Amino acid sequence: MYFIKRLQHEVLMHPETFGKTLKEKIHKRLCEDVEGTVHETTGIIVAVLRFHDEQDVERGLIEYETGHASFVINYEAIVFRPFKNQVMDARVSNVHEHGFIANAGLANFNIFVSKHKMPREFAYRADSEMWVAEEEDGAQVISRDCVVRFRVHNLIFPSKKEMVRWYIASINGIHFPYFPPPSFYSHPIF
Repeated sequence: MYFIKRLQHEVLMHPETFGKTLKEKIHKRLCEDVEGTVHETTGIIVAVLRFHDEQDVERGLIEYETGHASFVINYEAIVFRPFKNQVMDARVSNVHEHGFIANAGLANFNIFVSKHKMPREFAYRADSEMWVAEEEDGAQVISRDCVVRFRVHNLIFPSKKEMVRWYIASINGIHFPYFPPPSFYSHPIF
């Protein structure tokens, strides 16, 4: 789910950036620093919208050792954060004997679906690296680059240094959990 959140970030600026265009350079630096990163409590920062208080840009503190100016910026950003039991779609990026890994379009948003969280009809085929469920009206196949629908179950952080969120998900009980690979579509999904 997407939200607009008010956040705060400290930006360090080199003395050579001081001048008439300082506010624009701070905004550019803020976007470079935070867009695409994971904020511990709110989720993945997708885009910076605007500053909250324009006067915050004018009040910087100079660090005596380096000469850099430190600005604490209050800003609004679009943040992506799925919740437990939320149903979403994602493109499969890796298939292996333990399940599959999918990506929902954001760099830091990875989903792992274990073989234990898939319907029992699915069997892994190592020769073609895909999960296949034989049915009366044909076979459902989960392979690289296909799109699946899943339900978010849990969130894990592998370590504090690695700012990638991993979500544990399930395709059990989801109606139409599978979509064909993108070659079947006339336009891209993600």
